[in-house]
Formats: sequence, structure tokens, C-alpha cells
Amino acid sequence: MKKMMILAVMMVMTISANAMSYNAAKHEALFLSDKMAYELNLTAAQYEAVYEINLDYLMSLNGHGDVDGWSPPDAGIFSRHLDYCKWYATQCALRMMDVTANYAPDFIYTDGTVQGPFTGNGTGTGYKCNAMQTVMADYYNRVLKKRGKVDAFSIIKFRSPTNGAVNTAE
Repeated sequence: MKKMMILAVMMVMTISANAMSYNAAKHEALFLSDKMAYELNLTAAQYEAVYEINLDYLMSLNGHGDVDGWSPPDAGIFSRHLDYCKWYATQCALRMMDVTANYAPDFIYTDGTVQGPFTGNGTGTGYKCNAMQTVMADYYNRVLKKRGKVDAFSIIKFRSPTNGAVNTAE
């Protein structure tokens, strides 16, 4: 768990780095090193070594082009089980539609890596469908029918800007 947290923090730090000034890199290196020291119970000597490594790394970045270690995974299991993928996406969409039908929320939220779950883009490889678009259409149609106007919204993490959906990023 600690390794995953450290990797996640390092990725956030890496992605946010864009030809940092020395002071900005120092601030970020201290922040990252503090987190690592807390999670790993580092000694003072280990902390100093980790800080130097973090600072050197952050100072070496010139922009997003320097961070090229990530790419979407291979299609893997999803491409070999498309019937299951279709069933799973359908069930998830139906569950969300059931919630909006029975509880009439003022907004809905989904976490995703691109336009929404099950698009097949980003890290969701292998199966492409319109489950999220279907959920959103059903949600807004229910709100309109019940309230006479659309006074609700949906939040879909990392979605490109579109009408009716709020997009977020980390």
C-alpha cells in the first residue's frame, strides 16, 4: 500500500511538473519527502537522501514530454470476454438508472479516466459502448419529466467539456 501511495504521489508530482523553478522543485520535493518519511518511517539520513533524489528528479524535468513511461495497458482479458463486458456495462448502467429512478438525486457522479466508464479509451481497454451516455440521457429525461425542467447535473471525472456534464481533474 505504501509503495502504491508513493507511486501515486510521484505521478501527481511528475505530471504537475513543467520546467519548475528551483524554489518550486524544492517545495514539491519537501512535500513528497515528508509524505514518504511518514509512510516509510525514514530516519533523518534516509529522509535527506530521499529529498535529494526527489529534488534532482524534479529539477531534471523540462515538461510533460519528459514523462513518457505510461501508456494504456494491453487489451488483455477484456478483449477475450466481450460478452461478459457487455453484460457488466449493461448491469452497471441499469443500476445507475435504477438509482436515479428511485431516489431522484440532484446530481450523479462517476469516476473515470476519460469520457466515462466503458468507453474503451484511456485505461478502459477492450470494450467500447455508450453506457454512460445512456445513463446521462435517462437521468436528464427523468428529471425533465418529474420537474418540468432540467435543474440537475452530472459529474464525470476527466470528461471533455459537454453540455450537461461537469468535468473534473485531479
